[in-house]
Amino acid sequence: MEVGALVYDPQRGQVGEYRDRLGPHVMLRPVGGGREWQADPAAVRPATQEERMLAGVRAANGRSGVGTARDRDRPPVPVPGCAPCADLAERRDHARAVGDASAVTDADVLLDRHQGSEHGTVDGMDRENARSWLTTAVEEARAGLAEGGIPIGAALYGADGTLLGRGHNRRVQDGDPSLHAETAAFRAAGRQRSYRGTTMVTTLSPCWYCSGLVRQFGISRVVIGEAATFQGGHDWLAGHGVEIVLLDDAGCTAMMRDFIARNPGLWHEDIGETE
Repeated sequence: MEVGALVYDPQRGQVGEYRDRLGPHVMLRPVGGGREWQADPAAVRPATQEERMLAGVRAANGRSGVGTARDRDRPPVPVPGCAPCADLAERRDHARAVGDASAVTDADVLLDRHQGSEHGTVDGMDRENARSWLTTAVEEARAGLAEGGIPIGAALYGADGTLLGRGHNRRVQDGDPSLHAETAAFRAAGRQRSYRGTTMVTTLSPCWYCSGLVRQFGISRVVIGEAATFQGGHDWLAGHGVEIVLLDDAGCTAMMRDFIARNPGLWHEDIGETE
């Protein structure tokens, strides 16, 4: 089974994207992004064309976080000379003409995704720039791991691209359960008159605690390394107008998977769950 193949899990009744093997199980991720689940390799089968299409439509309608929260007053503009862009724009125009709001949303979301993967932008943010900022958070995560802590790092950038603060999870090092990576970066940035236009960059989908911080202070954008090992509140943030850029970074995913496998107790303590 190849990585990225779409398969149907009858036990869950859901189409998933094959990611990897974990012991006797295979790891699948929902179409459109989300938290991975374990499946029986003997039970899964290749998804049919109809199942694939339905999964794609549901992901588009649900705007599940793989893309970004987009201002509906600024629909994506097709890139000149790009046939797929033109086709999706034409589909959107036809849906508008017949009054099909759901189909308009589908076309907009698919156009957003196409532009992100093919033209290097995510809702107006340059993908290369997003990945460059992510390296700062990854450096923090690795520093935390080297200290014996939980490898989650974050950085807060100003509207002009200036690095305001950076930090990593220090639950273990300081014995402080409130010192998550995002709160550490936020505190390191000091007082700001306004957080409008700022970007919180984090190696992992922010938990509800850190999502609340983003919402409370009006941080405009969150760049996320991965949400496969843990899906926090980024969908909720997107629903409240925060721009979400999910990079699906393989290095971030591998780092967290390895840590969770080695330290399940500490990981569940950090996210407030029992094993």
